[in-house]
Amino acid sequence: LVSSALQGFILAVIILFLFLRSFRSTLIISISIPFSILVTLLAMNFAGITLNMLTMTGLILGVGMIVDASIVIIENIWQYRERGAKPRISAILGTDEMFKSVFAGNITTICVFIPLIFFKSQLGMIGEMAEEMIFTIVISLVSSLLVALFLVPVLAGKWISLITREERPLKWKPLILLDSLLQLSLDGVTRVYGVILRLALRHRLTTILLVAGSMALAVALTPRLNINLMPGFADSSVSLTVSLPVGTPLQKTEAILLELEYVVREEVRGYTNLVTSVATGRPGTSSSYTGSISIQLPEANKQIDTAETVKAKLRAHFDRFPDVSFAFGMGMARQMQGSADIDIALRSDDLDAAFAVANNIKDLMKTQLEGLGEPTIDLTEGLPQVEIKIDRRRAYDLGVNIKAVANELYAAVNGYTATVFREAGEEYSVVVLLREEDRSKIVDLDRIFANGTSGRVALANFASLEKGIGPVSIARENQTRIIHLSADILNNERAYMVEDRIQELIDENLVIPDSVNLAFEGSWRDVSDMGKTFGLIILLAVILVFGVMAGTYESFRDPFINLLTIPLMFIGVISIHILTGENLTMFTAIGAVMLAGIVVNNGIILVDYTNLLVRRGTSIHDACHLAGMSRLRPVLMTTLTTILGMIPMAFFGGENAMMIKPIGLTVVGGLSSATFITLFFIPVVYSLLNERKQSIDVALPGTPDSTEEVHAN
Repeated sequence: LVSSALQGFILAVIILFLFLRSFRSTLIISISIPFSILVTLLAMNFAGITLNMLTMTGLILGVGMIVDASIVIIENIWQYRERGAKPRISAILGTDEMFKSVFAGNITTICVFIPLIFFKSQLGMIGEMAEEMIFTIVISLVSSLLVALFLVPVLAGKWISLITREERPLKWKPLILLDSLLQLSLDGVTRVYGVILRLALRHRLTTILLVAGSMALAVALTPRLNINLMPGFADSSVSLTVSLPVGTPLQKTEAILLELEYVVREEVRGYTNLVTSVATGRPGTSSSYTGSISIQLPEANKQIDTAETVKAKLRAHFDRFPDVSFAFGMGMARQMQGSADIDIALRSDDLDAAFAVANNIKDLMKTQLEGLGEPTIDLTEGLPQVEIKIDRRRAYDLGVNIKAVANELYAAVNGYTATVFREAGEEYSVVVLLREEDRSKIVDLDRIFANGTSGRVALANFASLEKGIGPVSIARENQTRIIHLSADILNNERAYMVEDRIQELIDENLVIPDSVNLAFEGSWRDVSDMGKTFGLIILLAVILVFGVMAGTYESFRDPFINLLTIPLMFIGVISIHILTGENLTMFTAIGAVMLAGIVVNNGIILVDYTNLLVRRGTSIHDACHLAGMSRLRPVLMTTLTTILGMIPMAFFGGENAMMIKPIGLTVVGGLSSATFITLFFIPVVYSLLNERKQSIDVALPGTPDSTEEVHAN
């Protein structure tokens, strides 16, 4: 992550120099990056926040964004210097002209995080993880805004005055050649953009249809992407639990585990440690029929066989042991996700019926469904037990109370404290129970007596004994007994599609008793619930962004124009995930929330400058064209610095950055598409809406100062 931050900083500085072609301008803006980071680190120290993976992610995300405001200010100051204004005057006028758009742009980026904070509790661990990252980003953006509005003008106007090529021409030929090439390239890009923008303004309906078609294509491609709660990353260990039928001798269990250990030693490559354990049950239970194998792997970048490869090699041998149940332990990603891909919850007060249904569904999943890991039932029938069934009618005929029978059984087998013996200040509990030889056999239970109306009655006269196997533990949720049948998906099939297939198998092959309630509670339910929460967060973020822009423009029309840039980001988000083969995750949603505040910044710059030109008397059509041409360079610079600041994290972050990689991918893809389309789409929409208003104002000659109103809006 540290290297990603440094790489992002270097790439951002390179972009600044290529566009500004000035060491002084690049130096002024570059100062804002370490200054903002230092202020952020100081605020983190005061808040008691440590420098960890999440806060480092916030700094990386901030590296590209904290220069945006400074770029807009310094570029506008540079334009005044090229027109011949003095450094101090250029700094004042350039900053004053861009103050509103820069302030609004940073506030919109910051305010989108407010809903994330409010809904933190509903996002679970993701909300807890995002809190420190949000704090880091917000502090870095606030400090960068202060730097852009106060430090950059002071440096550009007095201490590191910007000098144009006319004032001090270059003398070294290689620099002259490089500067000329850069200038020609930038001029060429500007001319091409100007031509295309002119065509877009002439064919506005066609432009809108192309954008709408791109959005429709992105929506159509979305089903091709899988959606997970957490991003996948390589585990550094594999744990396999082996369970044989109850009562299996220790020697047989050990033999099977040694066979599996031999498979690991012969087929698995690159493991660092191998531990085989036999009889690994709960304390105090008979566990000769269970065991486990733990395989430790090196770090992800040094692994020869990954954890998934190791599991696949072991699964290839499971058919050799038909009476054995296998279950792989949860990896780090699964533990963070909190639930299995498939989790069938069976609720019932009749535990035997629910357990039978779970076993039937498990058999169907193993025999008729491909692409699933080992189905596992969390209820284990592992303890032999004797069930005493009392004939209540006969017991009542004999005058025996059921509660008295239970007390007699407990006292005979477990004992009860009859009195307390005290001697020399010490106390000793006197426990009375049957002798060992009188309670070691099942038939001894028949010889336990209970008081009846006609005297003491043997248990055998009104009860029968049944041998069986009882569960090791019983789980309850909301006071209802519950059994979980879970399995992982081994391919890229969506969880809800697998759940539909399982439901079809159940409907075709099983009859679920009325006493058993079945529900799917796997990862797809978690994704759906959290997706609804993120949808509400994005909606609130958009409302806050609209409110900030409405207050900035003192208008509802111009903020609406800028809001149209938000859907455009999904074109790039979907495209980049399809191209890279990455799944959508909840961290992608966090990136989308961030983008809701970022992508409108370019629209704010364009619309604000267009309004300025209109107020100066330029026609709406020409103002849209001139604003696009004039603001192209700052828009490209702010976009490229943010994108290049994210690229190391999105593509070269390594295994340690896999969790936050989706955020980088989302910002890179979404900002790329939104910026490119915004440069053409915003001028087109602006011209349509404002020309219509202008025509309405012209049609109403009685309206006072209609021309001023058009210019002001």
